[in-house]
Amino acid sequence: MRSPVARSSLVALSLGHFFTAALVVTRTDLVMSATSVLANAVAQVLPVRSVRHPLGAPEVTISQYWHPRHHDDPAHRWLRGLVAAVDFAA
Repeated sequence: MRSPVARSSLVALSLGHFFTAALVVTRTDLVMSATSVLANAVAQVLPVRSVRHPLGAPEVTISQYWHPRHHDDPAHRWLRGLVAAVDFAA
């Protein structure tokens, strides 16, 4: 038997940017799923609260891709290194 939460789960809206979704949440009875880092940041500037997802979430792999002509570009190497150093699990 499925849980009551799973039975009532429904995607009501799909938006192109997380902050737009956060604004929608402040003006409706909808909820959104987000990483804890994003949810906590949004909760600091908007009248929303961050709670743990009742169904959990799968692990997400973050990858970087770029055009081969930029492989040796110093600015691109710097940016890729900066992104790779970010602790997304925080």
